[in-house]
Amino acid sequence: MKRKTLRILFTTIILSIISLTFTPLTFAENSINVVKEKVINTEDLLLDQISYKNTTKVKETIKVTVSTYDSKTETVLTTKPFVGLSKTTYTLAAGATINNPYAISIPKDTPAGTYSNVIFIQKQSTGKPTGNVAVIQAIGTLLVFHVQDSTITLDQIFFNQSDIKLVVVKKGLPYISKTEFIYSYTNNSNYIFTPTGEIRILDNNEKQILDRIEINPEGKRIYPGETYEQTYSVDVWKSLKDVMSQKNIVAKTYGNEFTSPILNKVPISIMYQVGLIGIIALVIVITLLVVFIKSIISLVKSRKQQTL
Repeated sequence: MKRKTLRILFTTIILSIISLTFTPLTFAENSINVVKEKVINTEDLLLDQISYKNTTKVKETIKVTVSTYDSKTETVLTTKPFVGLSKTTYTLAAGATINNPYAISIPKDTPAGTYSNVIFIQKQSTGKPTGNVAVIQAIGTLLVFHVQDSTITLDQIFFNQSDIKLVVVKKGLPYISKTEFIYSYTNNSNYIFTPTGEIRILDNNEKQILDRIEINPEGKRIYPGETYEQTYSVDVWKSLKDVMSQKNIVAKTYGNEFTSPILNKVPISIMYQVGLIGIIALVIVITLLVVFIKSIISLVKSRKQQTL
């Protein structure tokens, strides 16, 4: 009985190994290599196309699919996409290129906001896979739609529903400490924005005194309700001469290529701090001088008494 059980177990293991050897495991490997953004009104109908080239030396078949997409979580959704494809399967000769047209249609009852669809082009396997793992490669084009109401533009949304702040944390002092400030952008809209732009430090004559600072150089997308924040430390007061005039921190922020910039300006001056330090230093000097004079007078009196 024991031998029979062992034979069954051994046979099961062998069959499992053989099955894994000859039946490949497949998984999808999706990557997005193109991003297209569009501002569109409800009930609009737009036409566009994507291109694909067979860079191999053999004939290949591709399948084209479209899905709604959550770019924040990088997941495909089950809701109906805005994009309709004219054709979903192509067979391309080596080196051939196809242009696949598609239509974009926004339903009338779609709330204003940012939506994403993704078009995947998946290569179909034409031969037997090698090994026990087969990768289904798919390249994607991310389509970002900023759906706007006809009564208010995306530019107005960005201007009215963006909270941009410049907060000076430390004003700094010449030769002692740098100036520290915080730039923050909060997205209070239903849209996805990618804040970009620049921060400049200017004198009272609007002359730039330091290198420009790029806003959001990593191109981070800020989703509804999110905040982008960055702290900067700059050497504004390079000499005592600089403390005699006010400086200005000026930020110019764009939401994306479709919006006008929002300007923010914060003046900084350390005349009060320098004056206060000067007064304290003067009091200390006077105090030391008085103590020194009193010490001299006391010493003189003491010597006179010793002489008498």
